[in-house]
Amino acid sequence: MIFIDYIENLKLYGEKYFKNSEFIGFDSEWVDKIKFKEKTETAIVQLSDYDGKNVLILDMVNLPKNNNFINAFKEIFTGKKFIGYDLKDDLLNLPNEIMAHLQEKNEMIDLQNIYKISTLESTKSFSEICKEFFGKPLCKYEQCSNWELRPLRQSQLHYAALDAIYCSLLFKKIIEKK
Repeated sequence: MIFIDYIENLKLYGEKYFKNSEFIGFDSEWVDKIKFKEKTETAIVQLSDYDGKNVLILDMVNLPKNNNFINAFKEIFTGKKFIGYDLKDDLLNLPNEIMAHLQEKNEMIDLQNIYKISTLESTKSFSEICKEFFGKPLCKYEQCSNWELRPLRQSQLHYAALDAIYCSLLFKKIIEKK
């Protein structure tokens, strides 16, 4: 797991671990400010390779949302298949240029929809589906953390990494099950 708070590290590790990856586990975290009538923005973006061995956590609080960042992101993450669970909120809270790029230049695979179609069951939580496929539920203790406060705790980073990793691994399991 690599915490990315500099554009140079995004370029270095993004190229190293994701440039040749077709599938990428994807999740994001934010502080729920809607109840306070404030705009909610993504605090971190988690990206996992298809095997779940490499995870980048993009620090959206401290990474500058300038052209250098946008261009680096686009250069690495174009033509990919991003795998997430219930993606609508994850996409909605991203900076507009990143959200548009992900939706226009990549395929977004929502595991919630795939699970529903493949099992004909009503929607379960991500944790429940992980329990079904891997024997243990995904711990969601850190889900409602303050994701904007730095430094993030190890338990937050662990939680965030697992969400992205299990998106990749769950997709593989569902595909194998067919």
